[in-house]
Amino acid sequence: MLISVRSSVIPSVLALALLACSKEDTPPPAPAAPVSSAATAPTVEAAPQASAAPAPGQEQAAASLSAAVPEGAAPTASAAAAAAPSASGAALVAPTPSASAGTTPATPAGGGGAPQKVAALVPKAARGILAPGEADRLIKVGGSPVVRLLDPGAAPHATVAYAITPGKYPLGTRMDVNMAVSIGGQAMPSQPMPQLVIVMDVDVAAKDPAGLFPVVGTLRSMSSQAKGADQEEMAKAMQPQLQAFKGLSMSCKLSPSGQARDFALKMPPGVPAEAEQLMSGMSQSFESMVVPLPSEPVGTGARWQVLTRINSTGADIVQSSLFTLKSRTGDQLNLDVKLEQFAASATVNMPGMPPGASAQLLGFKSGGTGMSRIDLEHAVPLAARMSMTSGMDLGVGGGAAGQGGQAHIDMSLSNEIFRPEK
Repeated sequence: MLISVRSSVIPSVLALALLACSKEDTPPPAPAAPVSSAATAPTVEAAPQASAAPAPGQEQAAASLSAAVPEGAAPTASAAAAAAPSASGAALVAPTPSASAGTTPATPAGGGGAPQKVAALVPKAARGILAPGEADRLIKVGGSPVVRLLDPGAAPHATVAYAITPGKYPLGTRMDVNMAVSIGGQAMPSQPMPQLVIVMDVDVAAKDPAGLFPVVGTLRSMSSQAKGADQEEMAKAMQPQLQAFKGLSMSCKLSPSGQARDFALKMPPGVPAEAEQLMSGMSQSFESMVVPLPSEPVGTGARWQVLTRINSTGADIVQSSLFTLKSRTGDQLNLDVKLEQFAASATVNMPGMPPGASAQLLGFKSGGTGMSRIDLEHAVPLAARMSMTSGMDLGVGGGAAGQGGQAHIDMSLSNEIFRPEK
């Protein structure tokens, strides 16, 4: 759900920035607000001697990555606020097609014995923006997530794979968004948005002949809840618009490795075309609730990285997610998650922008941390939390006056997945 909310907020901000920058009395644009050093790909040390052998078809991706981060290092939050993640339980990776494809195993020392630790890969991105063509070399739009085991963890090791039990159950999401905007160096009035609460009914069918689990999610309710008297008016105004989406349904098929394919989104009748385009981000958010799993046996402390390409409502993002297996009890896994995002392009093409308007990313950063508790017999997490912070500098132009300017946006998002009472 994180993607869909951010995708709907950013176009409004761009329109606001363009409107302010287009006024005749607008002062000349100030220099771009500096993006913190975190927005630039970090300087890293040499990779450990042991390295993962690329899987077939992944040599290009490996060649396009910078030196590996030393084992145990946390990712820097450098990147794209134009869209968020998605999440396994909150805002994790947005898996796309193909069952175990895209998994790079750790190479055993000397061809035998336990797999060795390898380091996470970090894309090269100046000010959080990948060079032209770099994103495609890492992962194609619509391509399968690249799953890479970094550390098998402590013994004993066991295989992890979804064996989803058919059935129906509700799934809830709570989301809080805070945003600050400055245009031409001047801060704009800001107000925290009401909390968005979404409840869906998830229906999982038995495994099909291809070995995939058909999943359908139907929107039961979407509401805005004020967190104070100052938000009551906004929450009340949002409610009729949110109710229009009741009955929306999303479907996909999940592989035992946690990758989704054949995704379809069905909108209720009467939903405006622009709103339909914005809500398309829910697709990646829904399917990304499932954590992609490594094919190798793992134990407590295991770490794996997933590279994913997210393309939602004009925002093209390469996302790196680092998962750590904190504990396992039977089919239940407790995971820690660290996210880092990179813009695939500096060009922004989002719905809701005024005619003739244009926006260019000058720099941005985005990252976050969270947790997810999953059950291998369930299609979506039992519980999850994710907190993300993002910042971006925009150059905007076009519009009626044909003028332009610069804007800086900071955003924080927190997302929680829960199981409501039936």
